[in-house]
Amino acid sequence: MTVSAPLFPSAGTRDVVLVGGGHTHTLVLAEFARRPLSGATLTLISDVEHAAYSGMLPGHVAGFYTHDEMHIDLRALCARAGARFVSAAINGIDLEKRQVQRDGVAVGRGWTCCRSTSVARRILGRWRAAPTG
Repeated sequence: MTVSAPLFPSAGTRDVVLVGGGHTHTLVLAEFARRPLSGATLTLISDVEHAAYSGMLPGHVAGFYTHDEMHIDLRALCARAGARFVSAAINGIDLEKRQVQRDGVAVGRGWTCCRSTSVARRILGRWRAAPTG
């Protein structure tokens, strides 16, 4: 796991944790780079540093775009947005502590947005399946 800035924000700030570097999260980061919010920090946690822009895939297959042209450099985008970039695959969420975890260790905390339903189902499914009493 690599982290591009201090892992947790200072007191008095609100941290938004984006899990995965998909289209929506890259747009959030780009907008934050244009218009940062006072008192808010962003953390992007992704298991890849370069995310493919799927809308360019047909053009890439046809030879119109190179590999680099159809990929978004997530670490560089985070740097422009003043966001932390954490290179990790998460495998847990502690809802009470508002922590995103990897092997029981917090890699981000705050308001969390997962990039896809499959990620949320895989992680949160454990709690739904557990007996309640």
